[in-house]
Amino acid sequence: SALPWIGVAAVASLIFIEYAENIAAYCSSLKPDWFDMESFKAKLLERLTDINENGGVKGRILYVAFFMLWGMFGLTTVPVESAAGMAFGWKAIYLNASGKMLASLAAYTLGRLFLED
Repeated sequence: SALPWIGVAAVASLIFIEYAENIAAYCSSLKPDWFDMESFKAKLLERLTDINENGGVKGRILYVAFFMLWGMFGLTTVPVESAAGMAFGWKAIYLNASGKMLASLAAYTLGRLFLED
């Protein structure tokens, strides 16, 4: 029955709400001093813009291949899709859809080939 799990989820939610400030403070203290987020964003946008402007079709194929590997391993795609949207504009919709479709197909194929009973 799902009823006990609903109670567990409710208690966990209440605990999280109660200690949300402490959790946020702890997580922000984990950020390393050597990591500069603004510099990282600027370099990422510069690289993606360079791929879009100078890479042409080759850059888009490279992005789709990278996105396929990223998605195939189950990593979150939100940051990658956001960066592609900044670099490629509306073309990113088609590139992301292609990468996700290929990632799903590859993961399914590998699962059927190597993880079958």
